[in-house]
Amino acid sequence: LKHGYSTRTLIKSLLRAPDSGKSLCGKVFEIGGWVRSLRTNGPMTFIVINDGSCRANLQVVCEDPQTEGYAVARKQITGASMLIRGMVTENKG
Repeated sequence: LKHGYSTRTLIKSLLRAPDSGKSLCGKVFEIGGWVRSLRTNGPMTFIVINDGSCRANLQVVCEDPQTEGYAVARKQITGASMLIRGMVTENKG
């Protein structure tokens, strides 16, 4: 029996990717960890997550209300455990 956390990608491996992660753009990964902060702005949800593999966090942006788990994700609190699957995109900020 495989659980989601056993197949997830560690945040440290995403953040330490060569070329500052540009080669990861467009690829889908599954990460799991604990919510460090969460905020919403209209239909967009910003989740900062950490999996303990490194000190750095990863920001997840969910902007499509039709995404599976969108409504549940918006209601999470700091410290909640989440398993997230999504595509890496270039930072627009």
